[in-house]
Amino acid sequence: MKEIPSPILEKMAATGGIGLCCFLFSFAYYLICQDKILCILGTAVFAASLCRAGGFLWLGRKGKYRVITGECVEIQYRVLGKIKLCRVRSKDREYVLQLPKKLKVYTGQNYSFYFSESSNAQEYGIGSFIGVTQIA
Repeated sequence: MKEIPSPILEKMAATGGIGLCCFLFSFAYYLICQDKILCILGTAVFAASLCRAGGFLWLGRKGKYRVITGECVEIQYRVLGKIKLCRVRSKDREYVLQLPKKLKVYTGQNYSFYFSESSNAQEYGIGSFIGVTQIA
């Protein structure tokens, strides 16, 4: 069995935790105000987040993710939109990654970027981005 990397575990825990908080809040509100609709919606959010967390668990156990490890050599910010382009140089080649603009990545540092596998092996976009760890 494959060891699950920490960015995938963090996503899984955060997704499940948010769903659990939604359920607990809606259930407490139901006990106080007898609001069935909110309780049903909170349960639905909890069920959906459990499915998504299970998807992250499956992703980690089956190894259906790609890891790009290398040094960040350039960051280009887009004026419009929520992405930035990061050029990463690994030992064998250079990648251009689309990352969330709020992600803290600095040039000259070594990172491991985690992406879920997609049908297009050349595309490392924001939709398939899972997480990042800095390498010392």
